[in-house]
Amino acid sequence: MTEINVVLVNDSLREWTPTEEDTSHVQGLVLTQNGEQIGNGWYATGSTPQLPTLQPGQKTTLPAFRNNPELKNLPAGDYQMVAFLAALNLRTVTPAKLTIK
Repeated sequence: MTEINVVLVNDSLREWTPTEEDTSHVQGLVLTQNGEQIGNGWYATGSTPQLPTLQPGQKTTLPAFRNNPELKNLPAGDYQMVAFLAALNLRTVTPAKLTIK
């Protein structure tokens, strides 16, 4: 399985500087087409070091899903994926579509 990433963008007009607590631990969740969570979500977790300082308009890419056996064993079908950046209480706005054939 290919690594799946999320992109964090500073949409403000000011520099954003992280505090010590602003780690870039991203929890990836797989959902049914009805939005019901599959599993506990922690099996699809990616993490990277502390978040970087972001200038206005600057982006950083964070891993949300990695090569996990639980994801490989999902039956064929359509799913949704969302990601949650716990330190900043941010969640993806629109779920991404995941199709397993």
